[in-house]
Amino acid sequence: MDVTGTDWYAVALHAAAGLAVTSILFLLFSILKNRRKQDWLMVAKGTAAASLVAVVFAFTLALVSPAARDQQGDKLNSKSVKLAPVADERSLDGRMSASDFADIFHTALYSGDLNFVKTRFAKDATIFENGLMEPSLKLYLNTHLKAEIPTLKSAKRKVILQQSIEDEGIAVVVTSSILTFLVSGEKRNFNNVETLNLIWLDGAWRINHVHWSSRPIETR
Repeated sequence: MDVTGTDWYAVALHAAAGLAVTSILFLLFSILKNRRKQDWLMVAKGTAAASLVAVVFAFTLALVSPAARDQQGDKLNSKSVKLAPVADERSLDGRMSASDFADIFHTALYSGDLNFVKTRFAKDATIFENGLMEPSLKLYLNTHLKAEIPTLKSAKRKVILQQSIEDEGIAVVVTSSILTFLVSGEKRNFNNVETLNLIWLDGAWRINHVHWSSRPIETR
């Protein structure tokens, strides 16, 4: 017999009701049978004791039953559970969110961790930068980006806007920021926009396309 779905709380309440009804019937029967006041007092005491036992039994069974514990746990969880944002925050389906992936990628990129950056790309990823398409990912990572790492590492970056959307293993994260560099000893600011196209590959987000574009902010 499968009793895993039994609601023992309901069973306990029915048991308590049955014992209470039995006690009342016993009291009425005893009153009709015994006319003396002393006998009534004894019957009343016995009935009260039986009722007390029934109530204690019912509540004990209800408290130790899995259903009652689950119901109480749900109430506590609904009031006390609060998710705090963390660096590797997961979305509801267990994946790292696309925006968190982008944040981690940017941290590595602007701290000069080229080896980590390389591992975040899918093998067939395409790179667009300032109106041009890079010939290949491998060439871009080992020449163009490698040469830019010292400059990016020295940059100050201020994020203006970041938005993301993800669904069914694909995601897009767009970021607008201001990059500040020292050029010939002079501070220069650049508007920078980025589009990351991500795919969920082998249990992790990977970049399959990125588009970077920068433009200097002219001061007057």
